[in-house]
Amino acid sequence: MKTFKTLLLTALFSFSALQLTAQGATNTYNASETSVNWFDNYSNSIRQAQSTSKPLLILFTGSNWCPACMKLEREVLHKPEFAQAVSGNFILYKAEFADPSAEAMMRSPDKELMDRYNVKVFPTMIAIDGNGKYLFTVNYKSAGAGAYASEIKQKLQSYQATKR
Repeated sequence: MKTFKTLLLTALFSFSALQLTAQGATNTYNASETSVNWFDNYSNSIRQAQSTSKPLLILFTGSNWCPACMKLEREVLHKPEFAQAVSGNFILYKAEFADPSAEAMMRSPDKELMDRYNVKVFPTMIAIDGNGKYLFTVNYKSAGAGAYASEIKQKLQSYQATKR
């Protein structure tokens, strides 16, 4: 009986993990949560932006070596203010540059995106539409989650006003 329960739980867990992997990411937000889900594949994220008609917010980051990126992760990305500003309004894609060496940067699948949108510093967030058209940039200023979220909301509202 114990073996059967273990097998059943293992199968259930495996099925759940496969479903999450197949979806790539979800952008659901629960008010009690303070984090959001990021796509880790540009092709999947841009397809999602196209199908939902939501802008794609791309974070260019080196979260394991860039001090400002680590601070952004800690002080903004896991705060409710940020989650509330982006959830339901954007599709999120994290362009992670895990190795700061020039060779690794050149080999990154996101190097072309970095060049296309003229990203020069980490961390940088840009918003594009589903066709890849540049909308706006949000640079990290170390002003806290509230200020960062307010800037994103203001820029989104300005963009939406020009669409009307």
